[in-house]
Amino acid sequence: MKRISTAISRFFGVLWFAFRRLRSAPELTIGMLVGLVTVVTLSASIPMYVEAANNRILREELGSLERRNRPAFSFMYLYSRLPGREVRWEDIAAADQYLATTAPGTMGLPLMQSTLYVHSDLFSLFPQGTDLYGGDAGRRAITRLQTGFVRDIENHITIVEGSLPGPAAPGEPLPVIMTQDKANELGVQVGDEFIIYRREERTELVEAKRFEDEIRLAGIWVATDPEELYWFLQPSSFDNVLLMQEATYLGRLVVTEQPYSLTYAGWHQIYDGGSVEASNVRRVIGAIGRIRAQISILLPDVNFPISPVWALERYQRSVGLQTKILLTFSIPIILLSLGYVIFVSTLSVTQQRLEIALLKSRGSSTPQVLQLYFTQSLVLGAISLAAGIVLGRFMAQLIGQTQGFLRFARTDPLVVRTTTTSLQLGILAIVIGTVSCLLPALKWARLTIVTFKRFLARAMEQPWWQRYFLDIILFGASLYGLYMLRQEGALTFLLGGQGDPLQNPLLLLAPTMFVISIGLLFIRVFPLVMDLLHWLSRLLPGTVPLISFGRLARSANYYGVLLLLVITVGLSVFTASLAKTLDTNVRERALYEVGADVAVDEAAWIQTSGGVGGLFGGEEAETEGEEGAEEEVTQLYIMPSSEAETVPGVKSASRVVSFGIRADTGDRGTVIGVERATLPSVAFFRDDFAYRSLGALMNELAYGQRACLVNRAFLAAKGLNVGDALNVRINNAEGTRLELTVAGTIEMFPTVYPPELAVGPQLLVIANIPYLEMQLGYPVTGQLWLDVEREIPTDELQDGLQEAGFRVHSITNALEQISKEQGRLERVGLFGFLSIGFMIISFLSMLGLMLYAFLSLRQWTIQFGVLRAIGLTQTQLWLLVILEQTIIVSLGLLAGAAVGIWMSHLFLPFLQVSYAETLPLPPLIVQIAWEGVWRVWGIVGTALAMVILGMIRPLHSIKMFEAIKLGEAQSL
Repeated sequence: MKRISTAISRFFGVLWFAFRRLRSAPELTIGMLVGLVTVVTLSASIPMYVEAANNRILREELGSLERRNRPAFSFMYLYSRLPGREVRWEDIAAADQYLATTAPGTMGLPLMQSTLYVHSDLFSLFPQGTDLYGGDAGRRAITRLQTGFVRDIENHITIVEGSLPGPAAPGEPLPVIMTQDKANELGVQVGDEFIIYRREERTELVEAKRFEDEIRLAGIWVATDPEELYWFLQPSSFDNVLLMQEATYLGRLVVTEQPYSLTYAGWHQIYDGGSVEASNVRRVIGAIGRIRAQISILLPDVNFPISPVWALERYQRSVGLQTKILLTFSIPIILLSLGYVIFVSTLSVTQQRLEIALLKSRGSSTPQVLQLYFTQSLVLGAISLAAGIVLGRFMAQLIGQTQGFLRFARTDPLVVRTTTTSLQLGILAIVIGTVSCLLPALKWARLTIVTFKRFLARAMEQPWWQRYFLDIILFGASLYGLYMLRQEGALTFLLGGQGDPLQNPLLLLAPTMFVISIGLLFIRVFPLVMDLLHWLSRLLPGTVPLISFGRLARSANYYGVLLLLVITVGLSVFTASLAKTLDTNVRERALYEVGADVAVDEAAWIQTSGGVGGLFGGEEAETEGEEGAEEEVTQLYIMPSSEAETVPGVKSASRVVSFGIRADTGDRGTVIGVERATLPSVAFFRDDFAYRSLGALMNELAYGQRACLVNRAFLAAKGLNVGDALNVRINNAEGTRLELTVAGTIEMFPTVYPPELAVGPQLLVIANIPYLEMQLGYPVTGQLWLDVEREIPTDELQDGLQEAGFRVHSITNALEQISKEQGRLERVGLFGFLSIGFMIISFLSMLGLMLYAFLSLRQWTIQFGVLRAIGLTQTQLWLLVILEQTIIVSLGLLAGAAVGIWMSHLFLPFLQVSYAETLPLPPLIVQIAWEGVWRVWGIVGTALAMVILGMIRPLHSIKMFEAIKLGEAQSL
């Protein structure tokens, strides 16, 4: 008991001492708290946002099902007779038993409704008294109807005449009910009796005996509420079905075991999906799969026409892609935050080296020193964990309100909650953060007064990572990762969410390793550059440059802040460029798919007139026989594309047509007819689509009506050049021949995608529309490409085009597709995280610089006293501070921006994000976000100005003897 009390007392003593040490250096404590809270917040916010966004995506997917007038968790199972296979009631009964008892437990959701519908094949309906064996055997039947039952239908119909069918006594007619519409059509009344008849059949696939039985119309019914969820089929679907009790149907028809007596069974079940969330979707999909597998065993070739599994799987693919996207782009930011924690911890331990030496001289052991730092880390970790979890929810909300990079708006907020995964990741982050805080302490925990004095007297030694060439190793690993990315062509798990991002972690870490290695290499080279500048400064007048460059060449104190600046600025530029590149690519992909702002699918007008005329006009008819006789001819005409420019909101228009073709060499491809004069003003065209501008290419089409543009890859594969002839045939009934001349080359053209499983380059030809019409012999229609004002609605545009005389089939608006794509929660999460990451990186770089300056103020104070003692003026000392801080910050900003731009060009082409499993077109082109460069430079520049002002004022007021005395105390 005494040992326990002693241990508790010792623990609280260490805890109290740790609190005192944290309070003694509030700036370091706050700096480390900021870093640890950032790590926890980032780590916890990702699963929080993913879970909230996934729930909304799930609701949207399920809502799309409910908008089809049925609950989201509706299921239908259909089983019908196929040639050579009979439907047996024993199989149906087994499946019905399974769906009613076992399936709900497997699904794990409340079963709200279950309906079974069974019917037979068609029977001929004859009036009562018809002699089917005698002279009436050839009499025509009144109609042909099916027989069957629908379970629980009596609670959902209204009997307008008669009553519900009762049980059938042996030898009595079968009581049935009929829909009111069918009864009115046939003119039958309640109480009428009929004969249902089926003749004998003998074929290779079926053998059925003759059947007849009497029925009595017991009632006429209508659906009580046709919109009720019970009606999985429209009530009119039962017009041709004579419904009876289930027992009657089984006892009088199914018992005959004839193939026509039972041909169809369908189940409709509705489950309550209110409890389905992102966390249990995988279980629900698995349960649906097990149920379907079991039903398929009981009923081979059963169909599943209605099921939420497609929406759930689509949701799961979206979730998988979103999670992998956030994981990929969060790694650099989280690692940077951990690096910041190590940076601040290093500053803290460096400032406390003398204190550690004094503790060791007073009898403290190395484990006790480490225990003290470990306790401090635990205190900071506990505070950071609590604060980070709370802030993580706010960050997840903020991510959900992102409209673009660094653009936020008030939208319908996500329902964010703290999840088990967020807590687990938060705890993991704080454990890693705590270890990061302890790493610098491990180096200095064995320090004593003797070793401390020896360290101060020793010349500057290389950091451990330089001695072991860690920078070169990381650089080599990042280059190998880049090589693997080039071999892969892209991070495949970002294309449709397929694949495991952790299968090859090097691909994930390659960009981060690259920026860290370049930063470390820069630190390795920096002293050499300062040595050169120090030597050159001897040629300059004054002592300030000489002293400044000499200090920078010999001191290692600035390594941490310089490395932090290079990495943070580099990642800031990379993050901003990534956001700009992906944003631009979303717009370009939509425009490439459509071809222009708007694509209008049109059709020709058909005009029938007297006289024999060609397709483009009429000629006088030649009469044969009766004078004045005329033949009717059909003419096709289309509106000129220029007429579309009269529609409000349309700036310019051009017509584009497309046909499949095959060359004389057997190669297949596409010919696109264009209006060369107007196409450049409307079409989306990028510099990499051809070696010349679109206007210049259209001028090449003006060389002759047979002139065409052909994709360069095809020409190279076939050994053709500009000026050669190219003969192709259009894939129409006539095989219209086009004799073309190659006038130029292109690489890509909007709306043209390579076919799947294509082998070799596909033929792509751009030709003049007038030549195509001349060869075909009639005006061709295709699409109108429009350049429109952004605010014009599609419906208004369609109405305007129809009023102008165009025959519009459909309109595809690329601008609306872009807006829809930008609103996807997957993209919102990506850009929200990039935006917040950019702000965090910029803030950490500014905070790191200010902490470094504040903690180096004591060293500056000592050196100020010495420099004043040897004769430097106050102004020279101020210039020394300004020059040294400016050199460090300026070189850090320049190097960081250069690294960010270089890294963007190297890695961004492989960070293509797509919801399809193939690389989208057009390919991604790196866009450097110069506005992001200026923004981060402005933030760090502001911090530099604050640092300089903050350092000059206290240094100006210090007395020389105070600085000398402080230096003596520091060297004790």
